[in-house]
Amino acid sequence: MQTPRMAALQLCCKIEQDGAYSNLLLQEYLRQQPMQEKDKHLLVRLVYGVVQQRLRLDYIISQFSSVKPSRMKPVILNILRLAVYQSECMDRIPDYALVNESVELAKQNGLSSLSGFINGVLRAYLRGRESVEYPKATLHYMSTYYSYPQWLVKLIRDKYKEKTEWILQQGNLVPMASIRVNRTKLSPETLQQRLQQENIESHMSRVLEDALILEQGIDYERNSSFQKGYFTPQDISSMLAARILDPKSGQTVIDVCSAPGGKTTYLAEQMQNHGKIVACDIYPHKLKLVQQAAQRLGITIIETKQQDAAVEVAAWRGQADCVLVDAPCSGLGIIRRKPEIKWTKTLTDIQQLSMLQYQILQTASCYVKLGGELVYSTCTLTNEENNDIFYRFLREHPQFEAVEFSSLVPEEWKPAAARGSLQILPGELGCDGFYIAKMKRIKES
Repeated sequence: MQTPRMAALQLCCKIEQDGAYSNLLLQEYLRQQPMQEKDKHLLVRLVYGVVQQRLRLDYIISQFSSVKPSRMKPVILNILRLAVYQSECMDRIPDYALVNESVELAKQNGLSSLSGFINGVLRAYLRGRESVEYPKATLHYMSTYYSYPQWLVKLIRDKYKEKTEWILQQGNLVPMASIRVNRTKLSPETLQQRLQQENIESHMSRVLEDALILEQGIDYERNSSFQKGYFTPQDISSMLAARILDPKSGQTVIDVCSAPGGKTTYLAEQMQNHGKIVACDIYPHKLKLVQQAAQRLGITIIETKQQDAAVEVAAWRGQADCVLVDAPCSGLGIIRRKPEIKWTKTLTDIQQLSMLQYQILQTASCYVKLGGELVYSTCTLTNEENNDIFYRFLREHPQFEAVEFSSLVPEEWKPAAARGSLQILPGELGCDGFYIAKMKRIKES
């Protein structure tokens, strides 16, 4: 069995070299490799931490190494990153153990010849870590200290001004664990009691009555309440997008970007599993995730269809009471869950995504019947992907108007919701960063 540090080293290398997603890679590894709970928690923290803090860690390493991080073998660099991360961001293990474990990792990976180099760099770091100085210029400092590319810090600063540092901090924190109660099977209070019997403590969310906040992480797939379809792990913001659409029992709903099915199944639960939901995705293997989620939850009203959301289905014109567009986006609001987003997204991606998002929204709007409603949502923070899309759509489609939804959100968000759109910042009320806008068809085209 691999140690958590050896596993973390291999996963960090794979994320960086292969462009793998940290959350999916960790899920797959933990599914296949038995580990004690404390080792699982250590592995997850090490992987997320090193990916999150990559820029800061490399900056520190560069001050104590004669070889630039960019010139190092990936496995050597990640051994050093793991050591420095543990020293900087976790309860410090003894210095000698930090060095010895790192040297041993190199040897176990066939790099004994470089163990002296690792030993030297880490000993120099341990002697000088209190004297590390970060850049003086504000933009450069925030980029280095909070470990974000400069273009992204500038983008956030240009939009959010004095909230910039707080947003950067939130993206590096561990998110809370939240679950959505399947009200077609039981109440939140009943589920809370069941979980308590399993020694899992929770409390009610103040954002959504259908959500519980767990006091600690759990292995969902091995949990009996999860297996019986009593709940679904989901962030509060993601739940809120489906809640704001607010479908009614017996209605027809189209979810044009449905996978992996969290919002889709919540729509079905709100409808008390009565009516019809057409759940679309461009990839068949992703639609299987929607089907599996529905089956576990006992949902029978979801019909999946492989469909490009940007391409209109003529037969669906004017057929839906409600349409959800949870558009593909840059994901800047969920960096704390997918930290590699920092290093894989670019400004060009955002510009290209905004064109696709608008095309998808226009296409989906054709499906809304007179009097029907449309929700557009993303898990990002940029104007280009959020408010610019919403207001452009309203300008160019006078048959739609903004719909207020202040009754469905907490007091802090009511003023924005009254105008028909809500930007949630990362960490607000414990939520992921999210954007939600609601519209209604008031006349035919």
